[in-house]
Amino acid sequence: MKLKLREHKVIEKETDIDLPIYLYFQGEYMEDEYIKWDGKYKTSIYFDFVGKTKLERDKCPPLLQEYQLRNLCTKEEFEYALENALKDFK
Repeated sequence: MKLKLREHKVIEKETDIDLPIYLYFQGEYMEDEYIKWDGKYKTSIYFDFVGKTKLERDKCPPLLQEYQLRNLCTKEEFEYALENALKDFK
């Protein structure tokens, strides 16, 4: 038996959406995640269902799937979440 490899073709598509974009996801256990994605950095705010809050800033990976664009939220929603997250660290 020989090793089989899968080859994936990457297609970049330009959209009419201006950066930065703001995304919102809710996980299986009702945890909330807000993301600011500016093409260079990804800033994430996590609110866990047990009250844990986490802030992260990483270099941006490219958005790989179009379904992520269905999770757009507003800048105001992201900033409100950031305000609440920072209160947890006081």
